[in-house]
Amino acid sequence: MSKKRLKTNLSILGVGGDKWETDLASVVYNDDKWKTCIAVIIPRKCEDVSYEEGIINSIENRKNFSFINKENLLSFCKEYSQSKSKKGSKESFQYTEICDYVKNFTDKDMQVPSKYMALLIKFKLLIMKQSDLAKTTPEKSKGSKDKGKKQSKTQGKKGGKGDKKDEGNLDFKPESKLKKRKDEYLDKVYIDDEVNDKLNKYIFLLGFHDIKIVKKLASILICPDIIIQIHSQNYESFSSTYLSLERHKLTHESTLDEKVKRNF
Repeated sequence: MSKKRLKTNLSILGVGGDKWETDLASVVYNDDKWKTCIAVIIPRKCEDVSYEEGIINSIENRKNFSFINKENLLSFCKEYSQSKSKKGSKESFQYTEICDYVKNFTDKDMQVPSKYMALLIKFKLLIMKQSDLAKTTPEKSKGSKDKGKKQSKTQGKKGGKGDKKDEGNLDFKPESKLKKRKDEYLDKVYIDDEVNDKLNKYIFLLGFHDIKIVKKLASILICPDIIIQIHSQNYESFSSTYLSLERHKLTHESTLDEKVKRNF
């Protein structure tokens, strides 16, 4: 790719010149095997942030619903950045450089630029995609292999006196009571009220109160399908102490109150 063409593509995506950054920004998320609906939840006022916890609880009760919130995402970024540097790390993914970039800001108690926050969200979305697809694909392939082995063993047996002896000596391993991490989600009881529209996942983004995140996500090929604004019917019930704490937390985030109303 020529330098001129590279610069043009980067200007469209709104990212820098590092290869990992360009690749992460341009990788396709939704495809034939993976289709999602992404919703961004924005509070109208700082008081409405308190409703996000209740929304998360509702999301967790539905099998095909998932969420990414800012606090958990930054914690994941910090933990992953530390674990991948240690020997014997369990898993490795592409584009992990974004975790180091974001950690540089969080370690200094600096606000993460919307560009890198959007890239981190996409990185997390790709991990969720890989994890969910891995829950179904290996199970199907394993089932077909086991079936093939059983058929070959049956065909290989000879008739005669040895049949009963062989049948009695079949090695049946007792089923382990220990749960595999990838199968834990099967034990959870979910509310079965989801629409059957052939989507693999509904993903909700919460806690990202910088409205520029939506634009940055679109520039890296993650286009939110829905933007939901939540608000209270009665703001008089909130105490002044609570309001002062929430306003202090959101000092550096600029999309609540009037700025949200102007954009939506």
